[in-house]
Amino acid sequence: MISIIICSRESYIPRELQQNIAETIGNDYELVVIDNSLNQYSIFQAYNLGVQQAKGDILCFCHNDIKFLTPEWGKIVHDYFSLFPKLGCLGVAGSHVMFNCPSSFWQTSFLSIYVQYIYPDGRLQLCEEREPSDENRRETQVVTVDGLWMCIRKELFKTVKFDEINFHGFHCYDSDICMQIINSNYEIIVTYQILIQHKANVELDISYYNAIETWHRKWTNHLPIIRGITIAENDIKKYTSFVTSQISLDKQILQLKKEPKRMCKNMYSLFLKNTLRYLKNLFYKHWSYIEKNENCHPQKNRASNI
Repeated sequence: MISIIICSRESYIPRELQQNIAETIGNDYELVVIDNSLNQYSIFQAYNLGVQQAKGDILCFCHNDIKFLTPEWGKIVHDYFSLFPKLGCLGVAGSHVMFNCPSSFWQTSFLSIYVQYIYPDGRLQLCEEREPSDENRRETQVVTVDGLWMCIRKELFKTVKFDEINFHGFHCYDSDICMQIINSNYEIIVTYQILIQHKANVELDISYYNAIETWHRKWTNHLPIIRGITIAENDIKKYTSFVTSQISLDKQILQLKKEPKRMCKNMYSLFLKNTLRYLKNLFYKHWSYIEKNENCHPQKNRASNI
């Protein structure tokens, strides 16, 4: 049985989602809804509560703003965990690499994604992104998946746990649990067989940058980590430098918007030092990649809550 665990801002989940799950899953399931209407839990605490309550052997953690577009997706999930005994976590969007710097999976250039995004104006965009070697494959191995939807073996929670000690809020729960799963000698996989629609309408805030810095401090001795592809050592250094400067610039720009008086004192450093560093590293990037990622998976629209 699949236990679908959802942390909800309300005491219930939308009726549309309940109906969508019932009509598409094609498998025995239960809904485990964690009422976070009073905002008393972080996502780490809420999901740990869900794990304790769940009765299924496969735990499906997902946002409440998604829609399943693939019929009988529950059977596909069960088949994966049956066919791949070392499969620890299954998702629909993820990265093949995490560099040794504060970052999120979508800030790397090595992505595998199969998601339909829906924008506030109702516009739909199918994002199907694969590494060239995965052209005809149904799945690929990655380092981390996006927590919009991820399925994990229940038995793994004997040794892993959502880290509510080091993390607070609603960021990095997905990348942190994936690192724990890998350290337990299990694999993380992105499938191209299950299509999910997800809203893309949430801005990042300073808590996101604080979370990725905490994540980096926790896992720095295990980084960089690569799965499913091969990257030259020189390219790893270039991409790490690029992502570092990109994150630094984005964070400072956000702080500038929030605290203009204080940040105006650092204008010279912000727009000269970091911008020049950022532009230097752009030289190492292919413009086709930049356009592809901005069009396909806009970083400012990644969901930060549930």
